[in-house]
Amino acid sequence: MLYQKKNPSKSIKIRLDLARKYFTECEDYIKKGDPIQASEKAYKITEEVVKALAEKFNLEEYKKALIEGRWYTN
Repeated sequence: MLYQKKNPSKSIKIRLDLARKYFTECEDYIKKGDPIQASEKAYKITEEVVKALAEKFNLEEYKKALIEGRWYTN
């Protein structure tokens, strides 16, 4: 789904939209006084933004994700 080489700007937009969604959820958890859930959403925000940047700049990690169909962390 997100590994669309034909239209990278579309998949970047999807990732940034997800990051915005997670940001809203993170704020909600902060307001509710739930730091654990808030930190998990903050992690997801970071993950999506890093993936969007990797795609934007065509980094090796993005190329590997395209080939293998998933992202890896080291």
